[in-house]
Amino acid sequence: MVADQLNNSGWQERLASCKVLPLLHNKINKDMCTKLLHLAWEDWSPEVQQGAAQALGKTSHAKVDICSNAHGLSLTLHFLVTVDS
Repeated sequence: MVADQLNNSGWQERLASCKVLPLLHNKINKDMCTKLLHLAWEDWSPEVQQGAAQALGKTSHAKVDICSNAHGLSLTLHFLVTVDS
């Protein structure tokens, strides 16, 4: 149900899903990890990009460095573990 909202057309719903995922006690599967990666790099909303990157970081799939600069937010992901399917 939460994973379905990652594909929602509304950015608020996508952001809410990114915030909820780390709070769940289930492991994130490969498909969900791939979707979060896609959102972190490709979503048009900077809030969703940051939320997806933070979700990956909070679930120990990546170390996330987010910093503000003159051009806006800079996002760096360092992958820590691989995800089993």
